[in-house]
Amino acid sequence: MRFFRISILFLCLSAAGGWFLFAQRTVLAEQALRHRLQAFGATNVELAIADISINSARVSSLHASFPDDSPLQSLSLQNLVLRFKIKELFKGSLTKLSIESLNVSFAMPVKPGRSSSPPPLQKLRSYIPAEVLIKELHLSTPQLRDDLLLRVSLNNPPQKALTLQIDFSLETLQLEPLEITGIQGELLLQTDDFQDISVQNSSYIEVDRIQNAASRMEKSRFQFSAQLNKRVDHSGWKIPAAKIAIITQGVYSQNVFLQPGPLSIDIIGQSAPLQADLSLTSETLSLHWKGKNLALRDIQLQLKSEGSNHTLNIQLSHAGIPGRLDGEISHNSDEGSGNAIFATSLPFDLQSEEKGLSQVIRELNIPLDVSAGLVTGEGIANWKGNTLQKAQGSFRLQNAAGSYGKTSFTGLLVQQDLELFPKVSSRSPGYLYASEINNGLTLKNLSIRNQLLPSKDSLLPILLLDSIQTELFAGTIRSRDIYVDLQDQELDCIVQLERMDLREIIMVNKMQGLQISGILDGSIHIQWKDHQLNIPEGELHSRAPGGTINYLPPGGGAGLSSLPAYAMKALEEFNYDTLIAIPIYKNDGTLTIDIKTEGHSPPLKSSRPVHLNLNTEQNILSLLQSLRYSKTLTDELDQRLRAKPLTN
Repeated sequence: MRFFRISILFLCLSAAGGWFLFAQRTVLAEQALRHRLQAFGATNVELAIADISINSARVSSLHASFPDDSPLQSLSLQNLVLRFKIKELFKGSLTKLSIESLNVSFAMPVKPGRSSSPPPLQKLRSYIPAEVLIKELHLSTPQLRDDLLLRVSLNNPPQKALTLQIDFSLETLQLEPLEITGIQGELLLQTDDFQDISVQNSSYIEVDRIQNAASRMEKSRFQFSAQLNKRVDHSGWKIPAAKIAIITQGVYSQNVFLQPGPLSIDIIGQSAPLQADLSLTSETLSLHWKGKNLALRDIQLQLKSEGSNHTLNIQLSHAGIPGRLDGEISHNSDEGSGNAIFATSLPFDLQSEEKGLSQVIRELNIPLDVSAGLVTGEGIANWKGNTLQKAQGSFRLQNAAGSYGKTSFTGLLVQQDLELFPKVSSRSPGYLYASEINNGLTLKNLSIRNQLLPSKDSLLPILLLDSIQTELFAGTIRSRDIYVDLQDQELDCIVQLERMDLREIIMVNKMQGLQISGILDGSIHIQWKDHQLNIPEGELHSRAPGGTINYLPPGGGAGLSSLPAYAMKALEEFNYDTLIAIPIYKNDGTLTIDIKTEGHSPPLKSSRPVHLNLNTEQNILSLLQSLRYSKTLTDELDQRLRAKPLTN
């Protein structure tokens, strides 16, 4: 009986104790959570639990502050739901955590010394619930104009990798000098021990705009995956592998628009000490500025950084012209010094079945059309203290054919080796050669040796034409030591003419009934000013033993009514001993030639010397236009005949 009474009393006391514990369950849970937060350094903890059951608890509100030397400044959440098992609750384990709204405020430590921040994350995994869902997480810092809104989902299964998915959005992010707007994205992370973190390939960031004072990047998406490794020995992070794919609408900078194709970036590196190996590739890249376009393809960039030393290797090709350009840029960020080297590893072949240089030149609004040729070049530059010290470049175009405006050329060779900075000048004499140049008249074997000399009064150099030589009318034209001020674009020189064949000259006019023979030598004075050509003086002399003039126009003397009958009779057969021609060319295109001759004329039946003074006038511009038009028709007819040959 006594045992029964004791049993009844024990049960009553147990029930009373159980009832008391159940009645005080909310208070006990609040005290447990408050104690846990205080263990992490939290102060001023305000906690309210709405209700609690045998396997769940709902926290209606929670507010906590942290010391100034902690990166976490404050914590605020609403409607936290905790799910647990009783036997695991005493171990500090939770099976599921759901938060409707969470606000967290961060600030960088302002005081040196021991931090009161939480212990390392790998020690906390046993305290992290198996499932965590935060529908709204608001992060704010003094550097953010707007709250960073996140949705966080975490899976922490035993003996398996922890998976964290973070969806985020932010109106504006200010990172001087950059401003980023319209940010949204998703991060999917996996880790076993928080030492090695895997960023899954489905992770991405989308932004509406990234801009600074000079440029902006529109509508961009960054898709990436990576492996991150915490380097305990250096207190930094190591990235053994990371891949980033970038698709962007384009980059705008003043009058320049850069439109790349999909970009692929591979990264290997570590944060302390700084080391990085980055590779960037893109199939296409279009550059637009002031109505001009430049299309590149097969772009490859490789960046290597080690501490303050950075090296960038570049390889690219043109979208329409076969060829390859390689470059290397080295820079020391501490010293602000470095150098750059560029060279063609494969010559650019201008004779292409693709888009070719012709379309490129048209896009650049240059009246140049090149249908064949090989281009090679190289350049170097170095700088110190972020100031350019020297820049040099060389260029070679060979076997080129095409046209510039109304002038066509074949067999063109251009070679220049230049100092580009601090002033433009030649490092060695330049050279230009063309087997044929046609602008109505045909120049053959044109060769020009030149140098660019630094100017004292202008950034533009002085052009020195050491020597010019070409063949015209079966003779030779040459000149030496011509100085051209590129700032004023003026020219004043004397040109020597040798062995000019009068038969070739007269064929240009194609006057019916006129035949002339003889060789002329002499010189002319050429001036170029205000984009106009003048020949104020000159004189040509016949070479011994002279030559002949035979003029029998259709219709007899009526063909040249301005000549007297005596002169017409003499020109039927005139054997001259001397001939002097004085040409004058005006900028309106008019060429006048005064001709003085002395010789004999059998039709006059006189043994006395005959003196004839003749004057001719011709509009050279009209003549050249007529010759060009005639050549164009001939070329087109030739092309059609080759395409459709005549058959019997």
